[in-house]
Amino acid sequence: MIGAWAGGMVLASNYVYHIGPLSRSHMMMVLFEALAVLALTREEEFPSRRSLLLGSLALAAAGWTKQHAIVTALAVFAYLFLRRPRAALAWGVCFAAANLALFAMLDLATGGYWFLHIIEANINEYDYRQAFFLYSQWFRLHAVVLLLAAALVLYELYGDRLSLFSVWAVFAAAGGALAGKWGAGESYFITAVVAAILAAGRLLARIEGWTAGRPVGRAVAAVVIPLAMLYQAGRVFHLPTDHPWTAPVARWLGLEGTRYVDTVEYTQLGHLPTAEDVRNGWRIVEMVREAPGPAFTEEASWALWAGKEPVTNSTQLLNLYKNRKLNPEPLIRMIRAQAFGIVVLRAQFYPQPVLDAIGQAYQPIADIPVNGFLYRILIPRRSP
Repeated sequence: MIGAWAGGMVLASNYVYHIGPLSRSHMMMVLFEALAVLALTREEEFPSRRSLLLGSLALAAAGWTKQHAIVTALAVFAYLFLRRPRAALAWGVCFAAANLALFAMLDLATGGYWFLHIIEANINEYDYRQAFFLYSQWFRLHAVVLLLAAALVLYELYGDRLSLFSVWAVFAAAGGALAGKWGAGESYFITAVVAAILAAGRLLARIEGWTAGRPVGRAVAAVVIPLAMLYQAGRVFHLPTDHPWTAPVARWLGLEGTRYVDTVEYTQLGHLPTAEDVRNGWRIVEMVREAPGPAFTEEASWALWAGKEPVTNSTQLLNLYKNRKLNPEPLIRMIRAQAFGIVVLRAQFYPQPVLDAIGQAYQPIADIPVNGFLYRILIPRRSP
């Protein structure tokens, strides 16, 4: 029952609902992280060799999916160190050496571009206000879960011994600070959400054991816990109101008139595409397909659906440019030569010289809305 609640709570989280359908690497990373944690907690004491091997492989898979998994790797090392310091140090050295060796091989094979695009292209400005805002939002949405997780940490810290669930919850919560980077956001809290839910589930399991054979305690738990879960459900409430399956619920709750309701309040995610959005999306695809030559699309999906190769990754270029690791002149020359048959922009997260060159060589012909975003379509300017 607790396992079903934990799985349902993960799916109910606003952050998971927003990020999951985008097929972002965060979700696969968290799946590997959770597998690693569960594998390493099969034994009450130090993990067996088999569990350690399985956990290490899952943890490595998480890190190679997205480097943010370093937070979970540190949590695992801290947990193992608390159990058996010498064995933990040996594991840490072997785990780090194996992954660093693989990293070095890939960097050598790509002529240094692996390090450039994985590390240097992800060095961004940090805004502590963004981090504080997301921390407060994270707590507001998952208050009951986080209080249960915190209670487990305090209980195990002072009344028992720290489990990997507690250690992971603490490290994952600290890792949420990375959400303050430019270009980051709520997706950086996905690990913290899942870790807190697993810790909360462990506490609920303990409460079930504590109240066994105690009718009064079991009666109190049978009332308080469901009420707390209902309150938590209200904290993460979100609902598309214009879908055939959800429209009756929206009418019953008096939420008609807004396409999407979310306790996050304003969000660009979570909206279901309308029929007009779908038509406009295919319209952009057709424009990209019919344009001669390669397409310069800020989002790769337009080029991919049109059967063309993506040309750039705008945020990578912008980060490298800010870090003085990119010379945009070759790209600017291509733009000035009108090498691209069409340009599709949205957020315009390109280096400013690139945007200036686009404005000089291309002219806008349409602004097309798709699911709350406005896409600007440009074609080459005609020579006077």
